[in-house]
Amino acid sequence: MVSDISIKRITESEKATALNLVWQVFLEFEAPDYTQKGIDEFSKSIQDKMFLSLLTMYGAYYDKRLAGVIATRSCGTRIALLFC
Repeated sequence: MVSDISIKRITESEKATALNLVWQVFLEFEAPDYTQKGIDEFSKSIQDKMFLSLLTMYGAYYDKRLAGVIATRSCGTRIALLFC
């Protein structure tokens, strides 16, 4: 049986859930290689309204549950976040 996988743009009301996933994945897989200052800077960046306003976010949904996030900027020419 093939599971339902879909990609869709993340709405404003879904951003908090998406950013929580980004933060949790960052903490588990990336933060151990960062200094505390680096961790703090990443945390600030994903809470920065100006930075977030420049992003277009998409979610990967596995069986209707958010499983990954990609965010682009510069009209889709730059990947700013990629977490799953």
